[in-house]
Amino acid sequence: MVRLYLSGLSYSEISAKAGVAKGTVANRVADLKAGQILEVHEAAEQMELLRELAIDLGNLKLTAGQALAGVAMISRLSTIITG
Repeated sequence: MVRLYLSGLSYSEISAKAGVAKGTVANRVADLKAGQILEVHEAAEQMELLRELAIDLGNLKLTAGQALAGVAMISRLSTIITG
């Protein structure tokens, strides 16, 4: 469920794919946001940023690799322009 949430799916989509109730999904996401699943400092903030990124990439129809290549190209162009 966590992986599906982080990939940008809605609670309803996760519920259907995982075969669990929507409330179960909501509870698991709440646990994740509370840092009870990931042992990472500021897990909720990082998780929300990853989710937003996954949604944005999905909306743009980009893979993570394509986005990374774009960032590398922008960085390279910036270096060339600023000398």
